[in-house]
Amino acid sequence: MMRIFNKTVLLLSGFALIVFMSGCEEEDPLNGFNGTILSQDYGILEVDFELPEFQLIQSGIKRVDLALCYTMDSMYRGEFFYRSNVSDAKQIYQIQLPQGRYYYQVVITCICGGDSCIFGGFPYGYGGLKYAFDEVNIKNGEKTFSKPTFQ
Repeated sequence: MMRIFNKTVLLLSGFALIVFMSGCEEEDPLNGFNGTILSQDYGILEVDFELPEFQLIQSGIKRVDLALCYTMDSMYRGEFFYRSNVSDAKQIYQIQLPQGRYYYQVVITCICGGDSCIFGGFPYGYGGLKYAFDEVNIKNGEKTFSKPTFQ
């Protein structure tokens, strides 16, 4: 009786070890914000909001806006579902979104004195705005990178 019990325990232990060793390896979860783990029902849009280089007025270029919408015509009408609190000290922005197609715009301004902004190509000079936009496709559990460029 003891011999059958020992064989059964040994067999079950071996089976458990095989199942444990051959178990499915989980993929590394996508890191979200500040070390949190992103749900597989969302993806991340990472926007590299780099300020363009303008000679003579580089220190006067400021980030103004980063906003998302569902369609291009919504962007044209200014109907955004998300706006980021942009900063001149931060270049990379991450936004957690459900899977789908999105459009975003980024806006910069010039605050240099005199005619510097006009010569830099900013309409109306001081306080003039330049826009860039892009279309992105977000996939669940993935990070989508985008880097807008200003004309």
